[in-house]
This record gives sequence, structure tokens and C-alpha cells, in this order.
Amino acid sequence: MADALAQLEQDLGMMIDRRTFLTDSSGLALSVIPSGGPGSKAVPPEAVAYFRRQLDDLWRADAAQRPRRLIPTAAAQFQIVAHLATNSRGDLRRRLWQTAAAFTGLITWLYQDAGQLDQASAWGTRTLELAHRAHDKQLVAHALANRAMVDMDLGDGPTTVEMASAALADEKRLCAKVKVQALQQAAHGHALVGDRRACDQLLDRASRLIDRIDDDQPWGVATRTPLYLEIQRATCYSRMQLGAEAVRLWDQVMPSAEWRNSGVFAARQAAALADSRRPDEAVAALEAAVHVAEEVESARLRRELTTAWKRLAPWHLAPQGQKVRALFDGIGLPTARRG
Repeated sequence: MADALAQLEQDLGMMIDRRTFLTDSSGLALSVIPSGGPGSKAVPPEAVAYFRRQLDDLWRADAAQRPRRLIPTAAAQFQIVAHLATNSRGDLRRRLWQTAAAFTGLITWLYQDAGQLDQASAWGTRTLELAHRAHDKQLVAHALANRAMVDMDLGDGPTTVEMASAALADEKRLCAKVKVQALQQAAHGHALVGDRRACDQLLDRASRLIDRIDDDQPWGVATRTPLYLEIQRATCYSRMQLGAEAVRLWDQVMPSAEWRNSGVFAARQAAALADSRRPDEAVAALEAAVHVAEEVESARLRRELTTAWKRLAPWHLAPQGQKVRALFDGIGLPTARRG
């Protein structure tokens, strides 16, 4: 094992986290690492399943850990898979490139959640390149939808719509999962420019497909989240400041939210409550969101908290505003004083 890992480190020009392999009890970890040089053994087909399990583990870890802690591990895993792909041929090579693209998709998301959108854009472009390299139309469309998600976080509604529309260019040949991803991203783009009619139409189309998602691809796992489209609609309505309608949706979503996501959702719920002129309830929602922010390093969450604070502008000098200011001070989130 040590010799194989040392050879792999030499080939990649980087250090490998031994825990990835030394804690594996399947016996496969050593077999997936080619020794390099003349007569080295071929990469076994089992390598694809092995690294997809590693990818699943990283997605699960994302629910509990800070993105910056996971990025080095995910990047190392990607480098290994890419190395194996270059040492493979035929269908195995294609499936390894698919798996490599799934890792870059995760890395794109981790950088996005960390607030490093330039890096997220770069890794998103790499995902698109690998999808083409794998000759996988579904993965190409997924990569375009992911790029739309980065543009959404940049607040660029028109580009979000354009990228999501590009993903849907060959819609008849796309699986249900990819269609849902692209349709909901297009909906977010229209929400950013204030087009509710288009937003609702796109989400309604996606809702008719959600029960048809039955593939086991290692990307796009978010579509398996309970109430996935209700979350997207609630977020879109919050962006369009449709207060009461957004609140009704958040009331439906919040009880089933996973702990890490609950912080983002609670902050969006607080913004909707402020739009509905319910400041006391907005403050209570922000208390829940800040509790998550104390434990989770997420630029996305902090951005949503800042948005909620802006929506509370009429109460900045009232007791509610003072309470939120104290909460934000506790996590080092600045608030501009008004009045």
C-alpha cells in the first residue's frame, strides 16, 4: 500500500490523505491504484463504484462540515480519479471521466458555499469540459445547470436564464433529473428579473417530472430532498418579495429541513416575514438561522442573513432591529445603522 501510494503521489505531484485508503476494509483501495511504469496493472472496473462511494460520503459530510475543510479532500479525490481515467481505455475510461466530473461538480458547490464564486465558476467550467470529454449529454446539461446556479448566486438573472436554457436545448433527450435541475434554475433566473409568470410556469413544468426521477447518477442529489420544488418556489417568491405567499411555503418546508440547510431557509423565511410586516416572527426566524451560522461556515447563509436584515429596514431602530443587530454582532456579521 505504501509503495503504491508513494508512486501515485509522485505521478500526481501532490500528497494523498492516507485515511482515504487506510480506513477502507473492502480490499479495493489498493487495487484501484495503478503502480505506474511498464507492466503496471490495469485499473479495475470496481474503481468507479469505489470512488462513487467516496463521493457520496463527501456529499453527506457537506451537511455537517465547513466547505473549506472538504475542498482539499474532494480535490485530491478528483485528481486520483482523473489519473485513473488517463490510465484506462474504452467504457471504463468514459465512466471514470463521468465520475471525475461528478467530483468537480461537488467542488464547484463547495466553493460556491464558501463564497468563492470565481473559483466556483472555474470548477464549473471544468465540469462542463469533462462532461464533453465523457460524451455524456445528460452530464453536459447538468454542468450547464450548475453554471446557471453560480450565475444565480452572482445575482445575474439574464445569464442564469441563458445558461439554464442552454441546458434545455435538447430537452426531449434529457432524463427527468436534468430537466428538473435546468427548469428550476431557469425559474430562479426569471425570479431575479421579477418575472413571476415565467417563474411559476417553469416550476410547474418541473413539478410534473419530479416523480419520474429514478436514476442513480452521482450528481444532482439535491433533487432527492423532500419538498425540493417547494423549497425552490419559496426561494423564488422570497426573491420577488411576495411576502405572504413565500411565508406559507416556508411554513410548509421548514419542519422537514436538514439542520445545515435550515439556517439558509430560516433566513429566507425571515425576509418573507419582514415583507409581510411581521417583524417579531422575522426576528425569531433569524435567531434560528444565526444558531446554525454559529456552527457552519457558509457564505451562502451569511448572504441570506444580510438580505433579511435589509428587508427589516423599517425596524432597524426599533427593538426588533436592536435584537437582530446583537445577534449579528455575535457572529461577526456587520449591520449598517439607519435612521
